[in-house]
Amino acid sequence: MATLSHLRQLSNLIADSVTALERIAQETKTSVPDLDDAPSTYTPDAEVYGATPEALKASRIIAGAGLQFASLVRPPREVMFDVVHAPYLTAALRVCLEANVTDILREAGPKLIADRLRLETLNVQTARLMRLLASQHIYREVSKDTFVNNRLSVILDTGKTVEELFASPETKYHSPGFPALYSFIMGFSAKGPPNLWEVISNPETAFSGEVTDSATHRAWGLDVPMWVWYEQQGQDHERKFFEKALAAYNKLQPDRAIEEAYPWADLKPGSLVVDVGGGVGSAMLVLAKKHSHLRIIVQDNEKVTGDGLQMWSNVFPEAVQSGRVTFQGHDFFKTQNVKDASIFWMRYILHDWSDDDAVKILKELRAAAQPNTVLVILDHLLPYTFRDPNTPPVLGNDAPEPLLPTYGAGNTMGYLEDILMMVLLNGEERKLDNLSALLTRAGWKLQRAQPVEGTTGFYVPVHAVPA
Repeated sequence: MATLSHLRQLSNLIADSVTALERIAQETKTSVPDLDDAPSTYTPDAEVYGATPEALKASRIIAGAGLQFASLVRPPREVMFDVVHAPYLTAALRVCLEANVTDILREAGPKLIADRLRLETLNVQTARLMRLLASQHIYREVSKDTFVNNRLSVILDTGKTVEELFASPETKYHSPGFPALYSFIMGFSAKGPPNLWEVISNPETAFSGEVTDSATHRAWGLDVPMWVWYEQQGQDHERKFFEKALAAYNKLQPDRAIEEAYPWADLKPGSLVVDVGGGVGSAMLVLAKKHSHLRIIVQDNEKVTGDGLQMWSNVFPEAVQSGRVTFQGHDFFKTQNVKDASIFWMRYILHDWSDDDAVKILKELRAAAQPNTVLVILDHLLPYTFRDPNTPPVLGNDAPEPLLPTYGAGNTMGYLEDILMMVLLNGEERKLDNLSALLTRAGWKLQRAQPVEGTTGFYVPVHAVPA
């Protein structure tokens, strides 16, 4: 009876949430899309799912309940069959991405895809791969071996013409969007997961926090950290590709996550924000355009900051020409020379590192901090998947039963990123108690952890002050 009761509860949750989405779509003049929709560009603001906090919660309930429903009604062997075969789904998707299938379909329409691939070896195989993807609602088969794009496949569109893609394949990922990120995850970083068991079952590496002991580094045979490898001679193309992948990764969350991470308007004119490990400064670009009263320093290694200065000179030249925004080569494991920062900002930095290395970074910032300096950390802050009475509801303990309190499949990004960090760098996305302990070890005190509406995966700005 318990199982039947859960089925009914899940069914009711889905029905009630669908009703709510339809109502919100009418109120906000947004759409409830069909899977067959294939816009030339994906515009999430036009869809109801992010229109209001209520809509976001309803969509998470539907997604979480849907997979939980399927897990209840299918034989366990079938559920596990899907899980263990997930790498084959990724392999099919990678072929379609690298072979420009989505871009070809955008131009060609519903034609025999193999006729346009220009790769003989794919002519026979591509339809089989696309049929697997179509079974997961990525692409749609409209007749024998004939496919069209749909709501999911258009996210792979580079926006370039097919002629341009084949004439200059090295520039394929130089455009904005997610294809560069997906290519990186399914390419470079995909060699790591099959080696994870060998790494964590080996006593020499099981408890190592060294970046070079990660599954990905060992799979590629790298004896230096990935970012050092990117700086080596002959790696310029790979480094720039990785920068494009990171830029897309940063777009997984809305700009408001940066805008609302701190009350920037309350800072005095001339206050200094230091973006530690800021890459090309994509986060500060959002901030600088909104708050002209702030001074900003973007710190990273010199090659990356050089790329950043070039990018800013193209997209926001007045900020760098005025000196309001500057770039500075810096190793965050070494002494922090900026002593007058109002804000030390770190986005997607601590999750790259083991606990001991994270403490070293935090200690250098603490040594440079003034009594009124605030440290702002923006990473995923993962809740446990049981109903923990000590976890504030806003941090992911608020989904209705019988869903997991985290919404289960409706909000998995943070947990996937956690394992990505483990496999790639021996890093991790932390829990609130873990992060608080690290801050304490480094001389900081956790002050605030409050999510921003519209983010996914428990992406939470954390404020800390000198202890």
